[in-house]
Amino acid sequence: MILKAKAKNKINLKKFLMNHFGLSSRLITELKKEKMIFVNAKLRHMNYTLAPGDEIMVKLDFDVNTFTPEKRELDIIYEDEAMVVVNKDPYLTVHPTKGTPCGTLLNALAYYAKTQGEDYKIRFANRLDRDTSGVIIIAKNKFIDHKLSTQFVERSPQKFYLALVEGKTLDEFSFEGKMGRRGEEYQRILMEEGKDSLTYFTTLATRTDISLVRCQPITGRTHQIRLHLSSLSHTILGDELYGYRGDVARTMLHCEKMIIHHPISGQQLELIAPLKEDMKQCMEEIYE
Repeated sequence: MILKAKAKNKINLKKFLMNHFGLSSRLITELKKEKMIFVNAKLRHMNYTLAPGDEIMVKLDFDVNTFTPEKRELDIIYEDEAMVVVNKDPYLTVHPTKGTPCGTLLNALAYYAKTQGEDYKIRFANRLDRDTSGVIIIAKNKFIDHKLSTQFVERSPQKFYLALVEGKTLDEFSFEGKMGRRGEEYQRILMEEGKDSLTYFTTLATRTDISLVRCQPITGRTHQIRLHLSSLSHTILGDELYGYRGDVARTMLHCEKMIIHHPISGQQLELIAPLKEDMKQCMEEIYE
């Protein structure tokens, strides 16, 4: 990916890079080290003074993937030069860990990028639990990752999930509380010294023992939706960590939609991920 622009007046090169492209000082240092910043096709120091009409070019694709590519079919719902968006399958870990060193979404993306003639370090703008399916966004370079991360820090993206839960829910409800965890425990709990969290819920369908709800998390805490619903005695089907004791195979939670601003154009982008077959079948069995 290449950024191009022309200077309109005299200005320091580093200031231009920060003001016009929104590059961070840290990224500029890395780009300079990799010799990726040009003025009129020539390398220049960051204290160089631009003149009106000077053409500035920045090459951003200098980080490459270091993980093993593994062939796996991916459900790509959006892609351009800046990012790729996947409708993640359930039972798929996002990033390699000590316990899951391979067979992850990252490994599959490394293979996919290769098939497209690309090679970039894979950076996830958001994460989903292993069992959770749906929208997950991948930045193709550090600049895009920074732009997307800033949106998530500022809580500007709108996120919508679907969850099948125990019990009959109200038409509309919400949950707010401080979340955290004790020590290295994986499970999250409500605690006074925790971080603020807030989720809005809308019931889409309900019967005596099971409801389908749309969840809109305003904050982005780990396990937020799962803990909030469990705390309301509406545990997500399949979520054994938060109290489910039935026979549903996986946590029935799906990120169905995310609305963000494109990191380059700034235009609003609506990313929609159709339900996966197992959750669709589970719903059909319940509401047939």
